[in-house]
Amino acid sequence: VEVLPLKWLLERLENEEKQLLKTFPDLKFTIENFYDTSKETGRYMKVPTPVGIDEVEVIRVYKFKKLYAKAFAKIRSVIERVFYHDFDLYILRSYPLGSSTLKNPLKKPLYEAPIRIRYMSNIFHPNILPGPDFIDDEYAGAVCWTIYSNWLTSFTLDKIVQSFKMLIENPNPDVREALKRPICQEAAMFFAGAVLHPISERKEVRKPIVRGVV
Repeated sequence: VEVLPLKWLLERLENEEKQLLKTFPDLKFTIENFYDTSKETGRYMKVPTPVGIDEVEVIRVYKFKKLYAKAFAKIRSVIERVFYHDFDLYILRSYPLGSSTLKNPLKKPLYEAPIRIRYMSNIFHPNILPGPDFIDDEYAGAVCWTIYSNWLTSFTLDKIVQSFKMLIENPNPDVREALKRPICQEAAMFFAGAVLHPISERKEVRKPIVRGVV
């Protein structure tokens, strides 16, 4: 099995975007392309993951804004409720088949899955490190996500976003699954009930969201 021809891959993504907007009609995103149609290649980019900085061949990045999911963020030692999340989804050249279909990659990917994700907002979560604007760490935005090691070729954009929403709302407090960063280890203990923090009673405010791709 080899990677899909770039034309077919882009057509597949276009169809997946339509289904994504049916599933998440209020979700906003922009698209950045990094492919070379003449060479059938993408651009190598570095993305933080739980096991290292992965250098992978990327053809497209979806920059998602305001995904609605109930979660928490630590702000000045107080745990605040948060409801909207920004993240970048990297589509690799091997999408949707997996990295084993690549011939002589510049760098061997750390995971078989043909996607990478980087969280960009603030969050208090054992499996997600806050984004680069909220923590000074080269691994900022890294996500410990089972989809990396349990990829299925039947996954599509809407299923990927749904899976990530479930991870945001359902943290795994097992310290063995938490990222090896102090804030994530602290979050693991918090969600396991071992550490108490004052929690803000700030109410949810849902703002109007422009539909579709922006």
